[in-house]
Amino acid sequence: MSKTARLLLVIDAINDRVGHAFSFLLLPLMVITTLEVVARYAFKRPTIWAWDVNIILFGAIVAVGGAYNLLYNGHVRVDVIVSHLSRRTVAILDLVTAALFFFLMVILLWQTGLNGVSSFEKREVMTSLWAPPIYPLKMLLPLAVFLLLLQGSAKFIRDLQSVFGAKS
Repeated sequence: MSKTARLLLVIDAINDRVGHAFSFLLLPLMVITTLEVVARYAFKRPTIWAWDVNIILFGAIVAVGGAYNLLYNGHVRVDVIVSHLSRRTVAILDLVTAALFFFLMVILLWQTGLNGVSSFEKREVMTSLWAPPIYPLKMLLPLAVFLLLLQGSAKFIRDLQSVFGAKS
């Protein structure tokens, strides 16, 4: 197995494991949502914390889920068009759009990094009555973008291999 193939497998394994681990945040998200609905509608006693916790949990799931979704080709595309094309032609289209992807990911990595550091330095909290810390989520965002950038790089290499017939 070549070094490139091993690198691609490592990137895939990292995003698979991180995405799988974060998927378990769905369990507390569902439990908290259920408890809040019951407390609000059955007992007329809503909590001050459930909405904030759900925002943080959902934000973490969505942020880290981007790379996991790309790993399993789950992003939205126009299947009506690409389903009739060969794998090589789809790879060429993906290579053409890759420049935009990488440009946007670099900007997003830079901006989320700045925002995460700023939020940590201020020990930023949510603007709710309960005011839980939001900086851990904002510090997670650059990592999530980095994982997406890694997975996008792996996809780019695989697309190059598809176009040029190279084996990894």
